Amino acid sequence: MRSLGLVSQILTIIIAIAIAVFYVMPTFDEVKAIQNEISDYQTEQRKIEIVNTLLANHIATLASVSPQEKRLADVYMPQVLDDISVMRDIEYIVGTAGLTYSSLEYTKKESQIAQFGSTADDESEPASALGDLAPTPHTFVVTVTGSYTNMKQFFRLLEQNNYPLEVHNVELANNDQGDLVGDITLVTYANEPILVNE
Repeated sequence: MRSLGLVSQILTIIIAIAIAVFYVMPTFDEVKAIQNEISDYQTEQRKIEIVNTLLANHIATLASVSPQEKRLADVYMPQVLDDISVMRDIEYIVGTAGLTYSSLEYTKKESQIAQFGSTADDESEPASALGDLAPTPHTFVVTVTGSYTNMKQFFRLLEQNNYPLEVHNVELANNDQGDLVGDITLVTYANEPILVNE
């Protein structure tokens, strides 16, 4: 009888070990894998909550901008440039300054990213911190005639414009009547996408 009791105990131990190896251990491994997945999910959920908080803050900031400020921002940096309107504004500034113009033309829309704070000779500078989001420059050339005082007033009025009209080049000369004749290159910008020719 003792041998049967010993055999049953051994069988019980073997069965217990088999249950532990073939059922309990895989269950523990599955539980551990599920816990890892839960931990990964919680980490990703925290990241999503951070992004959602930042997005909500940006939306709140946009909502806090008044309609008048939005209109002013759109005038200052439009999505698409209306070259006719810009030429009309330049013509108005010329007339207000007491100058006359003999030519006014829209010469080009730049097909390259504008470089802010760097010259064409400085190749070590990056194109722009904005990268592909840099605004597109548009160039206008106007030839004006008038006195030195009127010319100064013209440049003063350019600075007071509602949107940027940067002076990129000025060539001045005297005509036969003693007035100044200036060929002036002006550049303004728009947020339209830049198409780079490849």
